[in-house]
Amino acid sequence: MSTAAPSFRPGHTCAEVYQSHAAELIRYATVLVGPDDAADVVTDAVLNVFASPKWRYVKSRRAYLFRAVLNQSQTFHRSTSRRQRRENIVTLRTTLTGLTPDPSIDARALQSP
Repeated sequence: MSTAAPSFRPGHTCAEVYQSHAAELIRYATVLVGPDDAADVVTDAVLNVFASPKWRYVKSRRAYLFRAVLNQSQTFHRSTSRRQRRENIVTLRTTLTGLTPDPSIDARALQSP
């Protein structure tokens, strides 16, 4: 089994590029974020890349896609970490005060800008 990536001419469609690299990008993302979130990270990364005006000028598309998955996985970890911190704060406040948060209140709307 060859691991060499096919070369792409500028005329190749995004779908062709994605289909050529999807399996290896998902394996890579699985190492970075785990199997449950790997496909979502790859999808977000690839959609961002394809929407970028720089994409058509990229010479090494495989490397660019791998870097995009790495960047998206870092964003995923930051987001997950922030969410866990918020949840821990709510849990701690609930434990200390004995009050249950009202789910109808949007905490982000109450934060000052």
